[in-house]
Amino acid sequence: MNKEVKKELENIYNSDQEARFIWKRLEKEYGSNSKEVKKHLENIKKLQKKNQIVVEKILNKYGWLSKKEIGHKAYQAIWLVIQHTDEKDIIKYYNEVEKAFKEGIISKIDYAMFYDRFLLVQGKKQIYGTQFIYDENIKKYVLDKVEDFPNLDKRRKDIGLPPVEEDLKELNNKE
Repeated sequence: MNKEVKKELENIYNSDQEARFIWKRLEKEYGSNSKEVKKHLENIKKLQKKNQIVVEKILNKYGWLSKKEIGHKAYQAIWLVIQHTDEKDIIKYYNEVEKAFKEGIISKIDYAMFYDRFLLVQGKKQIYGTQFIYDENIKKYVLDKVEDFPNLDKRRKDIGLPPVEEDLKELNNKE
């Protein structure tokens, strides 16, 4: 694995995070159903597809690379591209993510985030409470549907996450 791959992944990380930061800002400023947000989401979709092509080539050539092999930012790029992929592809990546988790490449928290999203795209309830949606009526992020809410914080603690209320507080206080 060469330095060019690492640099390419780091560039993907930077562009992904910048686009998502702008999206959240636009959502708060104009509302999630505004033309500004819809236009930006189309740009994010295009960026995501472009990034996914690169990441798939890397995965096919090297397999799932660990933080130790490529560094935190490059690893996060792979992770974010897979985590943010569309509904059809998140199902396609399930076996790869499961394998990387069992091999210790993916952390419990990253796996929980993927697994919750995997469940939600199938119309099921999430297990770990890692996925949130923006509620236009109250202008805040809220927890997406979750299985067995009374025991949610226990499951979150078991994988190293704080209570869900802490995540909600942090999400809703970001500008």
